[in-house]
Amino acid sequence: VVAVNTSLAALLAARGAPTRLPAVSAVSALAAVAVVVGGTWAWVPLPEEETGDSLRVGVVQSGGGMSADARFTRNEELSRSLARE
Repeated sequence: VVAVNTSLAALLAARGAPTRLPAVSAVSALAAVAVVVGGTWAWVPLPEEETGDSLRVGVVQSGGGMSADARFTRNEELSRSLARE
């Protein structure tokens, strides 16, 4: 990000254009993409697979769509499964 912004600012300075605005716009665009990707990752439900008598549980992202009770139940099931092994 820094290299891209620096090169963009150098190119614009050589052309006589203001250098601050494009760098800020590029950073803002990258931040917006990061927020969208991170938010999608946190809210996508994770699959559960039942394997024999134990339940394999995926990592629950903080801020996900599950309630605190559902996360607690899944963590308890994972703890019991690991204790048996």
